[in-house]
Amino acid sequence: MYKEYRITVDKTIFGSTTITGRPRSPGFRYVVTVESDTGTDKLSEVDNRTQYDAIDEGLAKLLMLLAMRDERAIVKVVRYTSPISEGAKQMLADKYATESSFASLTL
Repeated sequence: MYKEYRITVDKTIFGSTTITGRPRSPGFRYVVTVESDTGTDKLSEVDNRTQYDAIDEGLAKLLMLLAMRDERAIVKVVRYTSPISEGAKQMLADKYATESSFASLTL
């Protein structure tokens, strides 16, 4: 039986200051979380990089855990902060194609 994992991506904008107290340009953070019937966990958190990088890092961690547990799963990215291109989705699908023996990936 396959367990289902649902991945969501959230983006936050944060401000920071320099040592002298001057404001810097705002940064942003993507947080990738996974939800299953056993709960919700944070997979990755990346600052000032692309949404693609955040999803890539999160998928790598989740698929590594599935491989270690020898667990079969259905993995779906159910929410993005903004749509990613079909080309980016295909790149992720191609990158993780070897994991298809234990995980069905839907981007």
